[in-house]
Amino acid sequence: MRHRVHTQYPTGQYVPLLLALLLLVDLTTLLLLRLSPQVRLTRATFFSFALMLGVFAIWALAGFGYPSAPLPLTLNIVAKLLAFATALTLFLPQRRPATASTPDRAATSEPVKDLT
Repeated sequence: MRHRVHTQYPTGQYVPLLLALLLLVDLTTLLLLRLSPQVRLTRATFFSFALMLGVFAIWALAGFGYPSAPLPLTLNIVAKLLAFATALTLFLPQRRPATASTPDRAATSEPVKDLT
């Protein structure tokens, strides 16, 4: 026996309230992340985010189909991997700046005294 699941979607006056609360949660999360000293916006973050948006654009051109066919399934997997990479790059430690190389020891050491 097969059962059907009927879901109710919020309608009317509750939709703006629901969307406003979701937007408030999103903005609060972003502002709290911005205050954290551990979060760094790097080139890699922007690059992976741009790639993720590109995958979503390709998926939109394909019709945002449910990931049961090969193309939507592949786009779904790639988008999730890029979302993970974007989140990961936010918390990567900052690279140390390159230091000046140490001078050659032979050039800075005192000349060796002749013991003969």
